[in-house]
Amino acid sequence: MKQKVLLPNLFSFLFQKWFHLVALSIIGFFVYSNTLWNEYALDDGIVILENRYTKQGIKGIPFLLTLDSFAGFLDEKTPILAGGRYRPLSLISFAIEHSIWGLNPSISHFFNIIFYVLGSFGTYFLLSILISNLHPLLPFLATLIFTLHPIHTEAVANIKGRDELFSWLFLVFSWLSSLYYLRENKTKWLLGCGMSLFLALLSKENGLTALLIFPLSWKLVFSKNSIKSWLPLLAAMGVATGLYIGLRIHAVGLPTTGGSTDILNNPFYNVSLFSKWATISVIFLHYLKLLLFPYPLCFDYSYPQISYHTFYEILPWLSLLLHIALLYYGFYLYKKQSILGFWIFYYFLSLILVSNLLINLGAFLGERLLFQASLGFCIFLAYSILYTWESQNFYLRRLTFVSLLPLLILYAAQTWQRNQDWQNNRTLYIRDVEACPYSCKTNKAAGESYIALAKEAQNKNELQKLAQKAIFYLERSLELYPEYADALLDKGTAHYLLENYEEAEKYWLLAKEKVPQHPILKQNLKILEEQMVYQAHQAFQNKNYTQAIYYMQKALAINPLNADHYYKLGLFLGTTQQIKEAIYYLKKATEMNANHADYWYHLGGAYYTSRQIDSAKWAWKKSLNIRPANQELQKLLNDL
Repeated sequence: MKQKVLLPNLFSFLFQKWFHLVALSIIGFFVYSNTLWNEYALDDGIVILENRYTKQGIKGIPFLLTLDSFAGFLDEKTPILAGGRYRPLSLISFAIEHSIWGLNPSISHFFNIIFYVLGSFGTYFLLSILISNLHPLLPFLATLIFTLHPIHTEAVANIKGRDELFSWLFLVFSWLSSLYYLRENKTKWLLGCGMSLFLALLSKENGLTALLIFPLSWKLVFSKNSIKSWLPLLAAMGVATGLYIGLRIHAVGLPTTGGSTDILNNPFYNVSLFSKWATISVIFLHYLKLLLFPYPLCFDYSYPQISYHTFYEILPWLSLLLHIALLYYGFYLYKKQSILGFWIFYYFLSLILVSNLLINLGAFLGERLLFQASLGFCIFLAYSILYTWESQNFYLRRLTFVSLLPLLILYAAQTWQRNQDWQNNRTLYIRDVEACPYSCKTNKAAGESYIALAKEAQNKNELQKLAQKAIFYLERSLELYPEYADALLDKGTAHYLLENYEEAEKYWLLAKEKVPQHPILKQNLKILEEQMVYQAHQAFQNKNYTQAIYYMQKALAINPLNADHYYKLGLFLGTTQQIKEAIYYLKKATEMNANHADYWYHLGGAYYTSRQIDSAKWAWKKSLNIRPANQELQKLLNDL
């Protein structure tokens, strides 16, 4: 591209770095400023609200550095995802924030914006070295598009997305340091490269791509340098990577081929290798679509929103051919010493670790996973705009001029709007189920949101409407994935709110078969158990003994380890003259708790009613041994 003066000298400030930096900082902060009023959402619970190490503040940092990133949330050391997750740096920042400000989402959102803007600054300086020879405005325009692109909203608006922000920020610093070192040969840049890469790796595994990306850029930018001049940099990067790998192995162990057997945490579990590759090929096509047309956006694309594919279909082949053509074009350009060829390689290398090809991500795809790779797209978009702007074709130039500003405005508007969806879980879940109606997770999440709204309902009629909406989405989630235990749990909760206790029990017990140790399940079953006991007492007081027995049996089914349930069921059965059954349950109560005087007392009464006098004496003596002050019982035994 030939460099031309695009604007008169009156607007020469548009070419000044100070203007570019000011514009990027103002625009970057502005488009995300409405997140400052957002609450915690989505995975913020995992890293902040329900992470016991983060909540310990600075005292929790040693645990964050030495355990799997999910350990503080799951209360277990075994990773649920194959290979584990070791991303302590963002968690450490949350722990520090918690020590200073406590639970304050506005502070966390503010720092996310700051880190994002700093990352934009770094991106601008990086591109000023790598692509400014193509056009003086290209680094600024590419960085501006990168800053405004709506695909980044998940990384910025979701506080947990700080791992992406940190990863990119420190990766850029490391990259810049490597370029400065090759230009100036100063030790400080060598140290900066290694230390920044180490911090990038502590943020997210994406930093490993630097081992290939950086040298490919060095070869083009410093083509006259000998490969020997790279050796100190490669050594510094090697030390940083080795130190990270050592810490990672200590925290999560060696990589394994195991992991979850649930397709929601391991989407390609039990899927043939060829089907996996075909599906991944289509997912690459989805990524291109999200970059070209980032609407609608969604926090989750779980099964079966992204369906499995085979190579008997045409779509995987079309995607494969398109991406092979892109790679070939990148190789062609790179061979001709064109930096544009490098950015095609950069795009694919940035996606390789987040494609499920090498490691299980626990998801088909994610918008946040495009954060690093999106820069390659932004550069090509900016280059295409400037290229057509300087075209000899008047109409083409005019088209570019009139489309650039609307494009930037549309990106900014979509980013601003999407930030509002991230206000909290309810706004996010209810909005995104429309964007991804075939994801079992979005439907479950929408049901969860309506349950939360139902609990806050002002009257019974409103509660019923909201609970029915919850059931609608939860049923849809279970239609899509019948094994979804969390959806079963929530459906039981919705029925509980509607006072359909038998339905609640049904779905909670179904969930118990799948996740018997689920903490929410235990809590729900405890609530249901208490409700069954209450209903039994109410029925007994109303002399509806059949109903009392029924509810007590329900309570016993939920918790067969509660001796008091056997005792009360025995009493109710005795009231209806079912003496044999009463003896069975009262005896069971004494077996489970032999130190309860009432259990023995009523067991003796049941034996006496059935004319088993010796057994009655034996049981009453047991009761009297525990409670010797029972004079009435003592008199009864004396009379016998």
